[in-house]
Amino acid sequence: MALGPSRFIRVGETLYPHEEEGVAFVRDALPNNDPYQAWALFELPDPRTGRLLEIDMLVMGYSALYLLELKAHPGRISGDATDWYWQPPDGEGRKVWIDPPLRLANLKAKILKTRLRQIIRAEEEVPYIQPLVFLSNAEVINDLRADGRLAVVTRDELRDALLKHRYAGAPPGWVGHRVSAPQVQA
Repeated sequence: MALGPSRFIRVGETLYPHEEEGVAFVRDALPNNDPYQAWALFELPDPRTGRLLEIDMLVMGYSALYLLELKAHPGRISGDATDWYWQPPDGEGRKVWIDPPLRLANLKAKILKTRLRQIIRAEEEVPYIQPLVFLSNAEVINDLRADGRLAVVTRDELRDALLKHRYAGAPPGWVGHRVSAPQVQA
């Protein structure tokens, strides 16, 4: 069942069709019941630097708040935790170096956690925040080595990540507690 309009909050707009497609795919992958909610395309101010950080999507899952960094590269993504390489689908283009997006997503998650702690005084009401990199292109080939796959999901893996906290690098034996209504409201 698709996420109803009341549970999906569009904050910003995008000029890029690939971002719009990725956001729509995430929205359609979520159930239409509590605690699932999603916010897309907004900016998070970093109080330390004054810099505005772009948030592609924030998804309230069953037991965590997921900060999604959408990457829509078609073709092959290879590399490790330090270096990513993108090769276009025609295979004729040379590999292009890409900074692995998990580092930036992790920084955004930490800043968000700090900001939420300032607003939500009760520590137990601040949800666990997990950064995830979502390779949103339907034709992407994920050829990352094991250390490069940490917290990286494709379309086939997205639903399990958001609903069951299952993805490469997820804590083994994760027993998440359902996010409460006060947490979602906060």
